Amino acid sequence: MTAIDTLFRSWAVKLPEAATLSEQNGVSLVECDGKPGATYTLLRATAAKVPLNSDADLISLVPWAKHPNPCLRYIAIKAIIAAIGFDSNKLSAPGLHEVEHHHFHDIMVSLKQHLDARAVVIPAGTFDGMFVSLSQPEASALLRGAWVEDSEGKGFQDFVTFTGDSLEVTQKHLPADPEHADFTWTTKVDKVTVNARQQVVVTGLWNVESNSTGWKGKQVEPSQFVYTFWPVAPGVVWFKKGAAYWEKLKKVR
Repeated sequence: MTAIDTLFRSWAVKLPEAATLSEQNGVSLVECDGKPGATYTLLRATAAKVPLNSDADLISLVPWAKHPNPCLRYIAIKAIIAAIGFDSNKLSAPGLHEVEHHHFHDIMVSLKQHLDARAVVIPAGTFDGMFVSLSQPEASALLRGAWVEDSEGKGFQDFVTFTGDSLEVTQKHLPADPEHADFTWTTKVDKVTVNARQQVVVTGLWNVESNSTGWKGKQVEPSQFVYTFWPVAPGVVWFKKGAAYWEKLKKVR
């Protein structure tokens, strides 16, 4: 057990007292392991106290970044962000400390790449199940199957099926409405690649046909099917159609 582990174990029992008025006030996590939530300002100040003497010490923070207690997760993540110089403007709370969120995953990918760049030996199992380093064959195998959007509070839901050779996306209205028929896009797969962020990009062989007009009546040109998947945990990926927003999918078979 490292000094970092000892410190986090003590914080699991009781977080440090607020040292300033700012650390007492402001937005808080709803709760920390069943206890009243702490302010984000207090948690950020606590993260600054984590003793990181070398890049190798960052490895001790990975289990705490996945801990069931959201306050401990937040402290660990903020310490990691500061140490690796991650751009916090790319993040939002609580996404940065929710282990299945793509913001959290982006930090973990950056941490792995930070350690690799500095030739830090990473113990086996440190990033198990986190998909921070994917080969193209692994990526294709991982995506095979049927996925459904986690669509709580939304008016539409996506269903995605990837066979390796083809990709099908069906959008359904919620609740079912005869005036809003299901719409399906299907394409043969041209290629599957993994980019620097460990996102899996599936490029279709066919183009999206269009006979519609866009802004100011300009004809909408056919465009290539491009879908991006971001595996973050077993059975969980984030999915994006072209330049759309990320949506969370869960594997159903």
